[in-house]
Amino acid sequence: MQKNINKQNINRKIKIAHCVVALSGGVGSMIMNYFDHMKNEYEIHIITQDLVSEEYRNIYERRGYIIHVVPSKREGIGKNIKALKKVFRQEKFDIVHAHMTFTNVFPLFAAKIAGISVRISHSHLSGKADLRGRIAAVLNKMVATDLFACGKEAGRVLYGKSKFVLIKNAISLKEYQYNEEIRKIQRMLLGFEASDRVYCHIGRFTDQKNHTFLIDIFSEIAKNDRHAKLLLIGEGELEAKIREKVETVKLEEKVIFAGFIEDVALKLQAVDVFLLPSKVEGLCIAAIEAQAAGLPCILSEQVDPATKVNDNVEFASIHSVKQWVQLAEKYMGTDRIQENKRLEAAGFDIDCEAEKLDKYYHKKLKYC
Repeated sequence: MQKNINKQNINRKIKIAHCVVALSGGVGSMIMNYFDHMKNEYEIHIITQDLVSEEYRNIYERRGYIIHVVPSKREGIGKNIKALKKVFRQEKFDIVHAHMTFTNVFPLFAAKIAGISVRISHSHLSGKADLRGRIAAVLNKMVATDLFACGKEAGRVLYGKSKFVLIKNAISLKEYQYNEEIRKIQRMLLGFEASDRVYCHIGRFTDQKNHTFLIDIFSEIAKNDRHAKLLLIGEGELEAKIREKVETVKLEEKVIFAGFIEDVALKLQAVDVFLLPSKVEGLCIAAIEAQAAGLPCILSEQVDPATKVNDNVEFASIHSVKQWVQLAEKYMGTDRIQENKRLEAAGFDIDCEAEKLDKYYHKKLKYC
């Protein structure tokens, strides 16, 4: 049944809550990418269980986003849902958009109790669901009004045969276009020599991203290449553990912990090969950024196959260090592939995708 928007609300901003596990990571980048390219008619709230750092909070708040921190499910599921419900009732959101994949059920259940009519579940991971994941997936579909996924595999994992909307992890392709002069400047700023051969990883220091295995790979590469360097971009709870491992294998001079940075597009100009050995991953935005910069990419077989767009992208097993080393060495020194037309055709141009999401939100508010 058609439902017209209340006349008194026509000129007010659309209130939307994005629910995330933490402020850092690809999901946060995806949200910012989209709303940086959408009309300024949204009041955006971010509901998170983990701030990670004040730097991340500042990035969101500079954009005008409002941050709410709620207790994590580790502190108690009831406590988590109660806090979510309180925020939803106080703020009276038009839309709640959850990006926590299997645990989307918790904020969406709270949103349903609070009377929010548009409740979007967004899947960002691929791989196999365990029993708890399968149960959560069933419950999730019971409380969500709309189903989104970053890729077909991510949608299949959470929604099975149910229909869902593809919302790609799109980026500004022009921003990542390779430029030789920028490369020289960025390498100088990062302290790289002209002879250095630089591998790169972007991601939070979590078990999912598999940094321990990444260091095993790089340790073998470094044995045969004294000019090899590894640039790690990101923060996270396991960073101290990975730093300790780097010290144990005596690679402190070769592994650069860049921490949190905002200018990822510039840093990708400076490196030579992108590595992503994740244990589980949907359609990874960092891998799309790397391809937009023309970089050769070696990805885990657990990453959504649709992540591969360019020809210089290969998949490898997370059970074989040797395979990763062989592929990494194979692609080191090869030419970049600048195929932005391919990326655009595959749905990774933010200008097109942001317009698509904007229209979807408006349609739901008019006809929900």
